[in-house]
Amino acid sequence: MTRRFLIAYLFTLPIQGQLVLDKKEISILGIRVNFLVDEDFSSTGDGSFLMVSQEDQCLGYTIDPPPHNRSYFEAHLKAIDNYFRSVSKGSFGVDLESSLILPYEMNSSYELSGTIASYYPYDDSVSQASGMANFFKESIELAYSLDQPKFNNFDIIVIFHAGIGQDFDLPFIDPTQTDIPSMYIDSEFLMEQINSPGIELPDLSIVTSGIILPETQNHLLYSVSSEIFSGINNPCDYQFGLTGTFALLMGNAIGLPSLWNTKTGESGVGIFALMDQGSNNGRGLIPAPPDPWTRIWAGWENYKYVSTGELVRLNSRDSFKDEIAKVVISPDEYFLVENRNNWIRPRVDIDSIRWSTDDLTYIQAMLDSSNLLIDDDTGVVIGSSNYDLGLPGSGILIWHIDENRISDGIINDNLNINNSERAIDLEEADGAQDIGYPSSFLFTDPSSGLWSDMWFEGNEQFAIANPSFANRQISFGPDTYPNTHSNSGAETFLEFNDFTPAGETMSFSVSNSFMVNGFPKPSINMELLYDFNNDQSNEIIGFSNGLWWSSSESFSPIEIFPSNYSDYRLGITNVELAPQLVFLVDEGNKIKINLFSYVSNKESFEMVWQSEYVDSLPSYIIGYANESKVALDYPDKKVVITADSLWEEEGTSLMLANWKNIPNDDLVGSVAHIPGEGLNVLTLDGTTFSGFDDITFQSLVVAELDGDVGIEILASDKKGTLYAMNENLTILSGFPVDIKGKGHLLVGQLFGTADPEIVTKTLSGDIYILDSKGSILFKLASTIGDDIKMISVYNGKNALLTSSSLWVFKENNDEIKAVWETKHGDVMNRRIFHKPKYLEPPIKDELVTLTKTYNYPNPVEEGFTTFRVTVGNADKIIINIYDIAGFFIDRMQIPEVKTNDVNELIWDVRDLESGVYIANIKASFGSKSKNKILKIAVIN
Repeated sequence: MTRRFLIAYLFTLPIQGQLVLDKKEISILGIRVNFLVDEDFSSTGDGSFLMVSQEDQCLGYTIDPPPHNRSYFEAHLKAIDNYFRSVSKGSFGVDLESSLILPYEMNSSYELSGTIASYYPYDDSVSQASGMANFFKESIELAYSLDQPKFNNFDIIVIFHAGIGQDFDLPFIDPTQTDIPSMYIDSEFLMEQINSPGIELPDLSIVTSGIILPETQNHLLYSVSSEIFSGINNPCDYQFGLTGTFALLMGNAIGLPSLWNTKTGESGVGIFALMDQGSNNGRGLIPAPPDPWTRIWAGWENYKYVSTGELVRLNSRDSFKDEIAKVVISPDEYFLVENRNNWIRPRVDIDSIRWSTDDLTYIQAMLDSSNLLIDDDTGVVIGSSNYDLGLPGSGILIWHIDENRISDGIINDNLNINNSERAIDLEEADGAQDIGYPSSFLFTDPSSGLWSDMWFEGNEQFAIANPSFANRQISFGPDTYPNTHSNSGAETFLEFNDFTPAGETMSFSVSNSFMVNGFPKPSINMELLYDFNNDQSNEIIGFSNGLWWSSSESFSPIEIFPSNYSDYRLGITNVELAPQLVFLVDEGNKIKINLFSYVSNKESFEMVWQSEYVDSLPSYIIGYANESKVALDYPDKKVVITADSLWEEEGTSLMLANWKNIPNDDLVGSVAHIPGEGLNVLTLDGTTFSGFDDITFQSLVVAELDGDVGIEILASDKKGTLYAMNENLTILSGFPVDIKGKGHLLVGQLFGTADPEIVTKTLSGDIYILDSKGSILFKLASTIGDDIKMISVYNGKNALLTSSSLWVFKENNDEIKAVWETKHGDVMNRRIFHKPKYLEPPIKDELVTLTKTYNYPNPVEEGFTTFRVTVGNADKIIINIYDIAGFFIDRMQIPEVKTNDVNELIWDVRDLESGVYIANIKASFGSKSKNKILKIAVIN
């Protein structure tokens, strides 16, 4: 298909109209205007409307034949009405009875004061813009002066002018460079050009927008075509109908977003949607329907939500049902899938008819075989049984939708202004992803879209980009090209398989190797995954318009407690006797505390006791191991509540959520315990150390990362950099890691190894999973609002619970327990570190671990380097420094050696000359010693 000429869209401005959302029918006022007669060869025709063809090369296969009189344009109103009623499934159309074509006389038109070229001078963009505004203004004022139409009675004004539109970049020399482009004009454009947001008329009405269209897009009706198409076989195949351009600009007028690059004119989704190259399908007689997102957004269709694990059946788009499938990546990102079929009869389309008969042109095949509706009086094609007939093939189309990009781009009508960051993107099955990129092809232009962009069994072009799938069924998944990753590059692990051959009914399967079938569920809000009834299977607890629970076997939320409150707190207490669910809601000046237990013989949760407390909601709820009571955590107090009593305790015994390390602060941060339980406790107070001054941490957790006897501290600063350090605040190897993390951290078992994984959200909303050494294992597709809730077990597998998703990984090893499984440590929110029982103090015979003993940075360019020495049972570490000639330079000793741990010492080299130095690191215990030699480059 020919490419749309750029100039035509440089005047298309940000969306103003939203008529489509408000009205089922709209009325149109069409105004016919002609120009002063001229013999200027730079424009098509002489300025008047065609009443007979200047050329008749196409005989009975002429598109939009003359006479171009009042009946002709009324037929085009019927065509545009039939198009929109069809693609909207009856939800939107043109009120033909209330619409009007002026002048009233059959063959008349309003004559403007200038020639065609005077309104659109060649190669002068400034004059062209002002010329188009003045053309629009003069046309409106002329129609009013002669016939006084009530402009306010019409929703859309269309100016039909004599001649051809400057709308197609023909592949030949086009001598008619001053033809007027078709465009949608709005108030902003008028304000820029004529210093007024609209054309004010004597009856106090004002026209602020409208469409400019030519009488025809068919060059073959004019004598200039002999020059334009000289030497071309079958020039009649280059005819185009007006309906496609009309439908496209009607889309602009009613507020449908443009899907091409509105700055450059390059295609965004090609021939597969009206608001791009699809307007020209079927040579402009069968414009493509809008894309599925636009149809849903306009309120014309609904989607059906598809869960992983489903086999999806879709009837073709032209059926009367809602046949759009939605497969969720995250609440703001998803795939829309539809079945588009261009068959005239089973397995026969326009192209197959064309190529099965010698010398049959596309126009002939289309008009003879596709059952188009034609107005007998005018010869105008006014409708089609299926507006997908103009597509190049049949099959599944998969659209990648990004609502965040849509929100950013829709205001300025630039959804697809960047090829690499499209808001509405077509996942091209052939893997070329070439829509919108330069191409020298014409009617099989891949930059506009090809049959091979559709998904169906037997699409051999898929294997060109995916050679490993040769002789296999096509698949759309994490390892294909294109792939199912999110737009941030995060992995979704979604797979689309089992595509059937193209047909009026098609099917495919959706699966996810790391997601529980049926998830994600953006409309729910999950909070906890815990076994309340001791059946070795965790129940799901969530809140969405009330507190609910669901079993693991089959997700089906059951209400526990109705609530209209959006602010609440959840927790678990009494876990070692009979786990109880705690639910708090804010009722203005007081909070209500509700305690529930699971009743096995009733298979439901029932209230145990209820209490009230006058205050706002606490930071979080603290549970107890074997008591039916809860504690409410406030910044300056802890409130303990039982069924029949309540008391306050000054201060909080729990770890501060924020750890701010600024010199001379009284408290850097602490991990504390509930008194009397004898659990491991770490307290950091009044400590400052190199590299951490003036850093504010947004989260702090304690864990055991590497299987030794020590405790590790994980902290994320406000920039999202993740730190891991041992008890003496020495940063571990592999850290810090700049992952742009946001929010809290979880630490626990996901892959079955003794060393746990670290989970956090990122600023972009994705989920990072890192190993204990700081390496990123997975980047999971998610969204900012999809909070990570806890690490747990689901149906025997390690699981990560988020607000809307259940990710599952390796089989659970119940001997390895979660380390910091929830935002506040454990299911009771106690913010204390439970040292795993499986950990035993490692026996290290070696005095120094050579592979973990080094200095950094090396070379040294900033004046300091740090020696890191990992020792076993050593109690002394001495470091002797020599220059390259062997002369002694310095001796240092680590004052207090931590056995079975990492020890660090900073060396100041600012006074040394540049060169290579030798460090002899000696670790000893009694009479035993072991050395490691390091070479250090110093650059001063």
